[in-house]
Amino acid sequence: MACVLLLPLFLWATSSKSPSASQDSMMTTVVTYSSGSEAARHGARMSAEQPLLRAHVPQMERVASLTESQGGFPNQAEVSEAEQAVVQEAGDTDGVTGDEGSSATDGGGELLIRDASSPSRKADGGEAAMKGERENPSLSSRQSGSDGEAEGGAERTRQGRGEPELDDRERHAAPSGGGMASKAGGVAVLAASDQVAAAKRESYMGMMADLVAQVAAVLPDAEKRGNAQLVKHVRAALERAESLVEAWKGARVWGGEEKAIGVIKVLESLRARAQEWRSTLALIERLRGEVEKAKAKLKAVSKERNKLDLAAAKALPKALHCLNLRLAVAYGSSEEFKAITRARESKQARRFEDPSLYHYALFSDNVLAVSVVVNSTLQNAQHPEKHVFHVVTDEMNLPAMRAWFALHPPGEMAVEIKAVEHFPFLNASYCPVLQQLQATSLKAFYFSQQAAEDKKRASRGASAEATAGPTQLKFKNPKYLSMLNHLRFYLPEMYPLLRRVVFLDDDVVVQRDLAPLFALPLHGNVNGAVFTCRDGDDFHRLHKYLNFHHPYIAAHFDPNACGWAYGMNVFDLHAWRQHNLTAVYHRFQTMNAGRALWQLGSLPPGLMTFYNRTQALDVHWHVLGLGYNKEVALEDVQGAAVVHYNGNWKPWLDTAMKQFRPFWLAYVTANDGIIQRCNVDLKS
Repeated sequence: MACVLLLPLFLWATSSKSPSASQDSMMTTVVTYSSGSEAARHGARMSAEQPLLRAHVPQMERVASLTESQGGFPNQAEVSEAEQAVVQEAGDTDGVTGDEGSSATDGGGELLIRDASSPSRKADGGEAAMKGERENPSLSSRQSGSDGEAEGGAERTRQGRGEPELDDRERHAAPSGGGMASKAGGVAVLAASDQVAAAKRESYMGMMADLVAQVAAVLPDAEKRGNAQLVKHVRAALERAESLVEAWKGARVWGGEEKAIGVIKVLESLRARAQEWRSTLALIERLRGEVEKAKAKLKAVSKERNKLDLAAAKALPKALHCLNLRLAVAYGSSEEFKAITRARESKQARRFEDPSLYHYALFSDNVLAVSVVVNSTLQNAQHPEKHVFHVVTDEMNLPAMRAWFALHPPGEMAVEIKAVEHFPFLNASYCPVLQQLQATSLKAFYFSQQAAEDKKRASRGASAEATAGPTQLKFKNPKYLSMLNHLRFYLPEMYPLLRRVVFLDDDVVVQRDLAPLFALPLHGNVNGAVFTCRDGDDFHRLHKYLNFHHPYIAAHFDPNACGWAYGMNVFDLHAWRQHNLTAVYHRFQTMNAGRALWQLGSLPPGLMTFYNRTQALDVHWHVLGLGYNKEVALEDVQGAAVVHYNGNWKPWLDTAMKQFRPFWLAYVTANDGIIQRCNVDLKS
């Protein structure tokens, strides 16, 4: 009978109906006896148990509400407390004691279980039970008697039936009605608890499955990108989760809540870490895109700057153009200037051909630049009367150059001023370079190369801005079309009586007496120069200047041989004539028709002509890079005999580097009236 009473409780505990529905469900099954007396007793018992069962409803409701409020995972301690309360109360009310209990089976009738909807619900047994409850309210209190009273009722029943009395051992061995009911109630409540635990287990497993899928998705990317630490942690967590799930599948009793929570926390942490890692990767990709855009923009800006620098370098500034024009006008309109020039050159004519003096060759059309070179050499010479300058310019700038030195004579130093046209042997029939400079093909290469290259790139679908390189830009400098740039290869013919000449570019400044260069041993070599290679430097080697795809270049020159610099060179003209190097230069120029050996310029043919005939000078004689390299140390500049502003940032331009310009400005004749009227920029 106790099992029958707890069956509705079990059904309620495992359902999600409301309390009222649960109470109704407890009445869906009734117990009916074949005799009316037993039915009356059973009715009284049910009436007594109803208040207790109703008292159990709040306890189970609390379990249900806790489960729902905690997402299907109630606090185990609260569930256990509720379950224990239900078991305790069920055990206290399982038996009905008293005299009615002793005659419960007097009729020896058959026990039948029918549905509440059956007509037999209104039988006399049910009516008697209800009547017994109304007439005897104390029945419910007797039904809560002790197990001993229940045993006494059972003993009287056996005596009434004539059965022998049980001894103490049998009496203790026979379970009481209350004990059986308590055990059955505990089983039912534990069954309900098992269902809650199973639900929790399934929910934990579902959460872990979702997290495992999310975390495992990051493994391919992490392995591909070499994130070994993340891969290690993810694999360890996945293995732990898999082993835990496998253990749960075969377990009848689940007690792994703490382990599940630990693994879930680890998986959630890894998921967050993976999301952060992927966000970081996305950020890196975006930054890479921005970097590429910045690089492309920088490349375009640098290219535009190179064009502007080149335009500034090859164009004569307005102030210097003003200086040349005013000097030319003054010389042409003043017979005094012409007379001074003729008298000085006549007086110094012997010195121009005296091989015992220190001779310098300077070829330029820039009056101000030439004046700085001459002034700096004069001011640092210990015996200026022994120094002779041979200045050669073009015919257009010859008057301005003569006017300057008529206005500013260089003291005891001799200065010879001539134009290219004063050397009649320099003609196209003798000089291959003049033939090439006058050729239509070279003019087309110089003036039309960029347009042709742009047209070719456009036909290939590439923009000119995207593919144009600095190589084409640097050959736009007009010096490559000027014979002044190639006079250095004709020094023995131009000065046949001289034995040694120091060649100077017009963008240098002399800071020490150069007389020791004329006594410097060259050991049979023709050219004395400072080599420009440094340890680990690959830029100034021959393969950067010459075309080593040409068989002649590949067969006769070492691509890794170090290059040297023009700007300050000591030439042994006697050795030059012995080796007939001008003819060698002519042969190379003829072979370079169509620019097969090198592009434009005078340095590549110089590297070939004086190959294995150049003596290395100490680097302090000639420091280069002041026209392009900001990294040149000021200590090196201050200690150099000659500093060279090679590059586009010439010292007479606004683009000159401020830290190096004062070395040049120190030798400018700033008090000259024409310089002041032309507003030549002399700010350091």
